[in-house]
Amino acid sequence: MLRRSSLLSFRMSLGKMLVDYKLSSRDHQRAVRVQDARVDPTLETTVVPMHWLEALRSPSKRLPTGYYIEEPVYVAPPGAPPAQPNEKPREPNAIRAGPVVMYITGEQIPLALTVHFVKEDEWGMKTGEDVDLRVGLDAVEQCGLFAEMRPGGLLAKKPLSELKQYGLQCGLAESPLVARPWTKMKHMFIDEIQRGPKLTEFVGHNSRTGTPWRFSQHNRYFRVGIWRETIRRNEMHEGTHAHSSWQKSHQQAVPGVHFLAP
Repeated sequence: MLRRSSLLSFRMSLGKMLVDYKLSSRDHQRAVRVQDARVDPTLETTVVPMHWLEALRSPSKRLPTGYYIEEPVYVAPPGAPPAQPNEKPREPNAIRAGPVVMYITGEQIPLALTVHFVKEDEWGMKTGEDVDLRVGLDAVEQCGLFAEMRPGGLLAKKPLSELKQYGLQCGLAESPLVARPWTKMKHMFIDEIQRGPKLTEFVGHNSRTGTPWRFSQHNRYFRVGIWRETIRRNEMHEGTHAHSSWQKSHQQAVPGVHFLAP
């Protein structure tokens, strides 16, 4: 079972969610480490600087280029005017290549992404330490950060105050319908999962001497049960049952029914 570690995978700064990650090539031979990358779910695809295209390229005999996909595309930089309906297609300004593998600090699983390698000057990615790197929705939806996109989460589109106009009664953490970590289900009340196949079935009130539970004829152990029952009764008459580990009384022969059992 996948368990979230106690280490938080993100931190908030001025309303922005920041994460650390390691981006490695498909065969994990080359890698780049990043600190304080901004999580931006409004961005469809993660963007990284163009000079990482060669830094993460790891060719092999079967894949000489090092990437399964490597194609020029147009990616609208931040602040660019939206494309008009009858406008001719714009010149490609980025390269869509992949897959690359992203490990976000604090997340359990690696993410396989096809990212956009964009020009640094268009996206305001300075060559110094202050680089505006964006982790897009394609990475968010593969990891635990996706939970923060729910209503009331840190990446939610609408603030919680706006949701109360649509009929939200209380804060989400106050709702009894939201599971708490300490209300985990500890037992599954399914007999076949907990105790193996059911050997008996309920046939209703039988008589004063019988029990309402009988071995089921639809069970593959039914005939074995009848045969052992016969053997056991014979041994009880012959007195050899004292050395046997088989159940001694009629009641104990029916599992789960302890009426008058010693």
